[in-house]
Amino acid sequence: MLLSQWRSSLKNWLESRTEIDTWDIVAPDVNQMSGLLPPLESIEFRETDNDLIEATGQQDIYLRKRYSGNPKYEDLPIAPLEGFYASIALRLIKHYQSIHPELLRLDMERLGNPIVIEETGNGDFVVTLHFRVEIAWVVETELNLPLDPPFDLEKITLSVWRQKGEGFKADDRTLDYRLRKNA
Repeated sequence: MLLSQWRSSLKNWLESRTEIDTWDIVAPDVNQMSGLLPPLESIEFRETDNDLIEATGQQDIYLRKRYSGNPKYEDLPIAPLEGFYASIALRLIKHYQSIHPELLRLDMERLGNPIVIEETGNGDFVVTLHFRVEIAWVVETELNLPLDPPFDLEKITLSVWRQKGEGFKADDRTLDYRLRKNA
């Protein structure tokens, strides 16, 4: 699986199982649900016994719903939200290959507080369902480059540049330092 395929595959999978109105970092509008998929964390690569590269990483998934109309905390649908959380969690574990067929495994991580309820200050409540999964997949190179270079590395040079101002103009940068290493 290409790493770039993971996020879109997970979004499509989640959208097919729940009504997500927007993918955004801000809280959703009233009676809407938003989703957020931050970048993968703790990505590790290792070579397997059959010369493939396996990667693992942690993915946080946030689903948020806003309830309005000045509800009382005790009037919020806590039990249905817990059931919804359990349903999504069980489907993630049991049917992970329907997210992407090249996933090797998906494990749910234990979270101390997977359902968080916050009052917005204007009488609304935002409920956040937080899932954290660890996934594993066989890596494919994104740029169709061979994993083993067809040359021997004799020397490597690393240049670190400092950007001045906004944008990416070659004239607006200065060389901080250059490191050369012979193999």
